[in-house]
Amino acid sequence: MAVRLRLRRVGRKKSPIYKVVAADKRSPRDGRFIESVGQYEPLRKENTVEFNEERVMYWLKNGAQPSATVQNLLRSQGLWLKWSLLKKGADESTITEQLEKFSMQRAERDQRAKEKSAEKKKDKAAAEAEKPAEAETAADETQKAEEKQESPQPAEEQQDAPAEKEADAPAEEQASPEEEQKTQEDATPDKTSDSPDESKKEETPGEDSTKKE
Repeated sequence: MAVRLRLRRVGRKKSPIYKVVAADKRSPRDGRFIESVGQYEPLRKENTVEFNEERVMYWLKNGAQPSATVQNLLRSQGLWLKWSLLKKGADESTITEQLEKFSMQRAERDQRAKEKSAEKKKDKAAAEAEKPAEAETAADETQKAEEKQESPQPAEEQQDAPAEKEADAPAEEQASPEEEQKTQEDATPDKTSDSPDESKKEETPGEDSTKKE
């Protein structure tokens, strides 16, 4: 019987938990299994992985083949490194030394990941803080652009106003000679009323009175 180390899904809907099981290669994914040797919870922040190291090594020594996902999980916990050293025939001192180096590298890697996530959070917060300022500057720029578009209109009106005045000026100049003629005509009857004929007529009654005397 070919044994395979693989994941078996358990847990609620949209909240999966996977058991690492040793099962017959021919059985379905969530079917019968021989033994559970670990657990994987992907929805947690740190992707919690737990293994029963002794049973994992037992099944690997007995020819069990891990799936690609289980192999990656074993590699993340250092168990695959230990298994590869055991296959090469390394002694316990070299295995422990290599595992210590692995644990140190893993701690540094986790620290860098935490720092990177913290930087991302700071950048995100700074970007959210800059959004209102950018919106205000954009609004100011649009206001200035609208003011610039509106400002030439009074200048055009001022340019049109002299043209209208110039258009109206000839009409006024043409009307002024007629008014002068009218004023002259209105002035002529006054001169005729003061003519010498009328003065003679006014003086004639006096002359007649002298003749009668």
